[in-house]
Amino acid sequence: MNTLNLKILGAGKINPTINIDGKSVKFKKNEFGSYSTNFTTEKEQVEIVIYKHLEINGKLWFLMSILFFIISLFGLLDTRYDRKCVVVDCKFLVNLQEKTEMTIKVNSLTNEGKAVECTCNTEFQEISNQYYVDKRAKKRLKILLAVKIILWLALIGTVIALVATRS
Repeated sequence: MNTLNLKILGAGKINPTINIDGKSVKFKKNEFGSYSTNFTTEKEQVEIVIYKHLEINGKLWFLMSILFFIISLFGLLDTRYDRKCVVVDCKFLVNLQEKTEMTIKVNSLTNEGKAVECTCNTEFQEISNQYYVDKRAKKRLKILLAVKIILWLALIGTVIALVATRS
């Protein structure tokens, strides 16, 4: 039985999804703000995937965004989208021992370079370790902002027209 003790520092910056061997893993937050988990397996090697999926890149992004915009009282109670549109794509293959310690530190996503820095007491292979700004998501956010402004102006115009006809 091999155990992987995985600790992630600075994950709150990007709020990523982390899978180990294709399974989503639950993490515990400690008092210092880092996340940790213990993963036990019979395998000699595991694949760790760290990614961030942007909601605005979904299939029905426009319909869902406008629907929740209207339901949330025209954006007053709506959650905000990430304006930076940073996508993280990291994949590692880790050779396990009986007890393996791995620490992943999320880098600042404002500078060029790797998305995360890893330290491990065994060998690991870095398949991908990058982050980038999703231009398609940025464009969609601009379109969504324009539509929301038009909807607000239509709402204000409708209220003014209703008040004017009642007087």
